[in-house]
Amino acid sequence: MFWLASQKSLHRCRLQVDQERYGPASVFPFFDDEGQTRVVMITTEDSGQILLVDWHERLFRRRGLGRNELQLEGKEWADASEEDARQVAHLWHFDPWWVLGEERYIGHPAVPHLKGTNIPGFDESYTTAYFDRSLAGVRYLGAGEGENYHLAKFAVGSLTKADALRRDQFGDERFSRSENSAANPGTWRLAPFWEVRR
Repeated sequence: MFWLASQKSLHRCRLQVDQERYGPASVFPFFDDEGQTRVVMITTEDSGQILLVDWHERLFRRRGLGRNELQLEGKEWADASEEDARQVAHLWHFDPWWVLGEERYIGHPAVPHLKGTNIPGFDESYTTAYFDRSLAGVRYLGAGEGENYHLAKFAVGSLTKADALRRDQFGDERFSRSENSAANPGTWRLAPFWEVRR
């Protein structure tokens, strides 16, 4: 599994951006029901910002233990808005720590829509997610603990239970396949997460 990035390795990690190191921050790939990453969410502890960045092949690199690099140069960045969050509400992310429930994010306009994308909120049997090294997609989901722990390759239908519970809670129209990011990528204006908003 050394060629994969576990969600644990992306939680409260230090990030390198344009040769500068920042953190702690957490990185959460947002993926569709086929497992393909469409957007990456970055949450920051220092500024309490939530950033939503369209995934591309060179966005993320993992260079050894605890060293994660983001290529963000040449873009304008702003804290995620409620509208930004609505555009990714049909995707999924994996956060067993419920980072968006931490005090620093209380009142953030994007949070109510983003919470509904967290797999453990609908199916607690999954305990781990593994992504390829570029975060292009989720490859495996881990379930159970201790001797009962097992890995399952991610496939269409892996989230059937979570999807059904989410539709029951939020309704069908929000999660239409026609809204997927490939067809409707949206535009993101994000601000550097190391700049504290006053």
